[in-house]
Amino acid sequence: MLTQSGYRQLPKPLTVSNVPYDFAAALIGGERSLDLVIVVDLILADKNEQRLVQKFQSLSRMLDLAGSRRSLTAVLVGGEVSPETSESIGRVCRVLSVGVPPEEHSEQYLADWLAILLPLPNFDAANTVADWRAEIEKRIGTDGQSKFIAAMIAGSNQGSESVERSFATQVRAEAMKALRERQND
Repeated sequence: MLTQSGYRQLPKPLTVSNVPYDFAAALIGGERSLDLVIVVDLILADKNEQRLVQKFQSLSRMLDLAGSRRSLTAVLVGGEVSPETSESIGRVCRVLSVGVPPEEHSEQYLADWLAILLPLPNFDAANTVADWRAEIEKRIGTDGQSKFIAAMIAGSNQGSESVERSFATQVRAEAMKALRERQND
């Protein structure tokens, strides 16, 4: 998923200032990204969490000594580490604990966890801003039209505070209706 998004996989082992680091994978960001992403497979990796922390601390220090401007991200897959280990690694880099993706919807699961590393989707910004009402209608369809949505759209003409007031009014009305129905039961 990362390589499809422009990341380039580095050869194994990753070497920084002549010091080798053995991880499941190491990737660097594309043209507009200075990310260095380290993937750790917790199923295949050394089970010694203290050693894992030491490897990240050492790697982070070597990157500093080499004058690297790359931000370091650890992607932990295939299991979990203790909160203390995650916190210790988190002191030297960003930590994304993916765990084991469920068999169903695994690609969406990974996309959600890796979203911070993935590029934003391209929207036709000019059309969306120019005709946002049409964009909303297209996305929700005519079946999605309701008094609630109509009230939110109408409130948008007067700004965000109007939308917030309209939202609060709608929620109160629905809550009161539900309370009345419950009292009648």
